[in-house]
Amino acid sequence: MARNRETHAQRTRRRREERQARSARRSQGGTRSPQDRVRRRPGVRQPAGCDRAAQKLTKAGAKHKAIPHPLQSGKWTVEQVEKREPTEKEVAARAAASAKWKAEAAARKVVDVDKDSLVPAIIKLGGLAEKERADIIRDKKGNTGIPGVGFLFTKKGLSLDDMIVSLDGYGFMLPGELESTDGGVQALRDRIEEEFGGVRKYWSMQGDAAAIQREESDKQKRGPAGYGEIRRGRSEDPWH
Repeated sequence: MARNRETHAQRTRRRREERQARSARRSQGGTRSPQDRVRRRPGVRQPAGCDRAAQKLTKAGAKHKAIPHPLQSGKWTVEQVEKREPTEKEVAARAAASAKWKAEAAARKVVDVDKDSLVPAIIKLGGLAEKERADIIRDKKGNTGIPGVGFLFTKKGLSLDDMIVSLDGYGFMLPGELESTDGGVQALRDRIEEEFGGVRKYWSMQGDAAAIQREESDKQKRGPAGYGEIRRGRSEDPWH
């Protein structure tokens, strides 16, 4: 048996008549239909009057929430949420959490000469100015960083000359480089480029990582028989 399907025109006419009937019942104070009782779902834009009231409270810096209008059926309004003063326990907990977060953030920025190679050390010392990027890595957009610490190239980074002074305090610069004509600028550029490109890592002369690296290099120079004696940290090239 074929079903009687409602055409688009019939469906439109029926819905218009239903809306007119509901409007008539509301105007006469009659019983509201189930459709009239449906409230707005959370997240749906509220009437303009509600929006204006919310905007006023927002400008005043007051928190607010939407509630059904107490006098107008089917309308919404907003009411101010009273600010509650935190208890002593809550204040202490927030202060402890803030102090812990600051301590962890400060610890992440401390250079560890045993674990941090050249690039991570530069990042922890504040990074280099963005204008130095093209001369170092020959790229206008390349960068790397440490989450929660910073990036290698930043807007507020240091110049190469200032970074050399900071790196020298952690043993990343050799005395001979500092005595060169440019004060070690080109040597630092070359090392950053190699480490950024994944060629090799450069370690602090004060840390164990550089000592282990030098010892392995010395073993290779002595050969399998161990011929010759090269004191630890006294190889011809400290970085090899």
